[in-house]
Amino acid sequence: MNRRSFFGDPLVKSAKTGTAVTERQINLAVPDEFAGKEDFVRFYMRHNGGAFTGFAYFYRDKFRRVSDRDVNLMCVFDFLRISKKSSSSAEHGLSIDSLRAAILKGCSNEKQKKFTESHIPFAGDGSGDYYWIETPSGRIRFVDHESVGDSAPRPIEVAPSFIDFVSNLKAEAREEDRFGL
Repeated sequence: MNRRSFFGDPLVKSAKTGTAVTERQINLAVPDEFAGKEDFVRFYMRHNGGAFTGFAYFYRDKFRRVSDRDVNLMCVFDFLRISKKSSSSAEHGLSIDSLRAAILKGCSNEKQKKFTESHIPFAGDGSGDYYWIETPSGRIRFVDHESVGDSAPRPIEVAPSFIDFVSNLKAEAREEDRFGL
């Protein structure tokens, strides 16, 4: 991995980030323990969320076998930020803790509540769908909000860890996938 960036592809850059946060602020906003949390904390101390100019792309076949019927190409629009309780409302982007609280408040059944309590939203695809860290395993999962309804979320397995996800984001989709974007 490139020492100057968490992103493996040097062309992946976030355009806007939230204000700087400390390790303490991160742990207050995300008290959950999970495998790979130290990478998550280091990333957020450096980036505190951020939107890409356009999208970044992730391919699930990097870590798992993907059939023709499975989703392989995943789009990432932004990383949610860590809110600072004393910060101004001028900060851009949705925060991890406020999104999680809003989802918990709006949970319509126990299965949705259990999922949200055992997962941390940290990135979005730009259309209201989010990437989540499962606690305590640290696995990265994706949930399409339209697939939830009144049932439990049906997450798509994405990457084994936060750092595996971040370091394998690409600035461009593969040639064969560019037509549909």
